[in-house]
Amino acid sequence: MQWAASKPSMIEKEEKILITAVINGEQQKYSILVDRYKDYSFSIAVKIIKDHPLAEEIVMDAFIKAYQNLHKFNFDSKFSTWLYRIVVNTTLSYKRKTKLPTEEIVDYDLHLSVHNTALEDQDRSKFIRLAIDKLSDTDAALITLFYLNECSLIEVGKIMSIPVSTVKVKLFRARKRMARMLTEILQKETILL
Repeated sequence: MQWAASKPSMIEKEEKILITAVINGEQQKYSILVDRYKDYSFSIAVKIIKDHPLAEEIVMDAFIKAYQNLHKFNFDSKFSTWLYRIVVNTTLSYKRKTKLPTEEIVDYDLHLSVHNTALEDQDRSKFIRLAIDKLSDTDAALITLFYLNECSLIEVGKIMSIPVSTVKVKLFRARKRMARMLTEILQKETILL
């Protein structure tokens, strides 16, 4: 069964014009793409590398790589998918080269505010970040791409260079591990109260 090709969105059409302009010498237009994707790119890198200043450097390197290889982008996928793949690969490559240790969360100086047994949004996001930080690089990247950056399963597969069926399995397992991490973190926080 063949799937009908989806029509390009307005953003994809605009990006094709921008990318073509950059390739044809209007380098300043690349800043529009950088501005559009820098936050998501940073969130991907920081979830893997767990170091904010280093993640900023890596994202800058990834944007430079993307710029240098922009002529190779063939519009078969979304620009964001192509870029996020570069960000993930650059981050993982840096981590392998430097053999950065996985950080263990030792300091639990967060204040847990409970109001009618519901966590406040701010506290909830802190605990989610703590749990993601305890995951493996791959699990953290999957969770970040799918849930925080709202990439589709197909986009996550392209970014991570794995089949969609594998993404589903890995995402299922990553969610289970994250649930365990959240349970552990919340139990420790409850003891500290």
